[in-house]
Amino acid sequence: MCLATKQPTKLYQGEELSIDSTSLFNPSDPNTHGMTTNDAHAKIKELADKLFEGDGRLKGTGVAYVVFKYIRDKEAVERHIEENPQAFKLGAAQLKFEPVFTEPTGIVWWSHGISREKLRKSVCMTLLKILLLMFVLEGLLVLPYWYFIRKPYQDVGNTATGLIAILYGIIIGNLNGLVYCNIYAFSEGIGFPFKDNIFSFATIGTILFTLVLASINIWLDTRVVRLEYAANRLTLSIGLTTHMFAVMPSIMFSGRPMNIIMPTVQYVWNQALAKILYVWKCLPDCILRILLNILPWRPGSIDHWPFRNAEKLASPWQMPITGDFSDIIFVPSLCFCMLNYISTDCWKFFALLAGWGCFIYMYVRYAYLRFHGLDFITTSTLFSVSWYLWGIPLSVVAAQVPHWFFVQSWGDNDEEEPFALLMVLAFVASYALWAGCYHFIVRPFKETDVQEQDVHLTVSEAKLHRVYDWLNCNPVFALKCRYYFQDVGGVDKGLKKGHPLSCGENPNAVRFYEIGKEYLFLKAQRQYIIEDSISNWLEPDYWTDLGSTGLSNMMSPLLHFLLPVKKLAESFQEVDAAYQGRSAGEQGQGESAPLMT
Repeated sequence: MCLATKQPTKLYQGEELSIDSTSLFNPSDPNTHGMTTNDAHAKIKELADKLFEGDGRLKGTGVAYVVFKYIRDKEAVERHIEENPQAFKLGAAQLKFEPVFTEPTGIVWWSHGISREKLRKSVCMTLLKILLLMFVLEGLLVLPYWYFIRKPYQDVGNTATGLIAILYGIIIGNLNGLVYCNIYAFSEGIGFPFKDNIFSFATIGTILFTLVLASINIWLDTRVVRLEYAANRLTLSIGLTTHMFAVMPSIMFSGRPMNIIMPTVQYVWNQALAKILYVWKCLPDCILRILLNILPWRPGSIDHWPFRNAEKLASPWQMPITGDFSDIIFVPSLCFCMLNYISTDCWKFFALLAGWGCFIYMYVRYAYLRFHGLDFITTSTLFSVSWYLWGIPLSVVAAQVPHWFFVQSWGDNDEEEPFALLMVLAFVASYALWAGCYHFIVRPFKETDVQEQDVHLTVSEAKLHRVYDWLNCNPVFALKCRYYFQDVGGVDKGLKKGHPLSCGENPNAVRFYEIGKEYLFLKAQRQYIIEDSISNWLEPDYWTDLGSTGLSNMMSPLLHFLLPVKKLAESFQEVDAAYQGRSAGEQGQGESAPLMT
């Protein structure tokens, strides 16, 4: 039900939208301490008016999303544009219309208006940051471990095995996870207008740089085992395979438990740090200011901790979907590389790969539903990019064809690989064939508008199934609705001219959609929907939940005995009173707290 209309950027003299939402109203400002709710609304309105009135108001980004009430209206406009391409103009500028296939939750609203030139510069700077990160991690972690712990074994003609090899694999596995986290953080700061662009860039960057790191580490491993197995290529191949099999389980599995452990560890650490800063205050101010720089979502002051910052601090990690896509490409590629070595243990790598695949299936279901926050992937772009990258492990297998053709010529005096160039050519040819067939035959990026099942469904009716829409996902429009279309008390000022508000089920209460805040969009009479649970005994999660519930019931008496809670009933009463106050505000025209996007 949406079309995107684009205008030439020269209409806006290249001005770009760049707003820090915390600059609208900063509760950590000492001047705002002790404000009432109405005072806070007035303060935000005073600052927000500067964005929508006068000469300093916000400029357009050159892109507008047009939402239609009915599907048939959108299709009628599309047919009219096909018949009359020059029909719509803004002054002398020709408007361009494009169908939008993404959901509003897949749009990075703050990045609209960034020029292509600035976007290219941001991409280049991000690649440089990733390269620097790779060299720093290799230089500070992998090389010191190799030089000070593994190299002494090499110097006396032995190979480090056992615990030393396992620790090495753990370091590499967690290093790959650290690379992913930083690359994803860098990708979010580039300025892509859609989340799919962020996911795709993070996936490609993680895979390529992880493969580079793996190549460097395999080269170091070759040096480690060369002295002990350097009689000829055959014995060196056997030694390297034996060594890699000791390292691979740690690389494949060590990072996964960390994804479950670290959110809990980070939550405990952040809460303890917050209590030291804002509750206990048991340290000198100079030390507290140092600790403040460690706290995520820090407000900039040790005197006041805004509820918004505390809320963000307690939010769970988002699903690391791009990291899992990267693993699905990286791990098979690494296992397929073992085909390059002659050993009776090669089959063990593929047994390990099969076990890893089963583990990942169970792990992802468990971790995503319990330790990570919701995220939206609303198009097939990431999947298409991943299928392009799947040509890497396939090409690794293809590169082994010339290797095994010439492997019969191996002997005691072999020093060079005359078929190394053929292996490279086989890899390139195989990837070109895969990518070419996928791109020109499958054509994954060809977007076609499908036939709608119900052409009589309105935007409001569709919103009942999604909660979010194109209005309440736009932070700037939500701010405009609450503090420009309405007064401080939430009463309409007559400026919207029939335009719908950014809202939930109550058309008069302005809402801005955020993951985890869906309950704000439902009326009090429908809050029970949130408590509904969906389970099936055929799902593995059913038995996991059953076991964890039984364990919690067994431990509950012991916890009540060790940690008695006397004020729980009073706390519940306070929560109920606050909820009733918010519900009463919903039934009227106002809200119980300032809207801050």
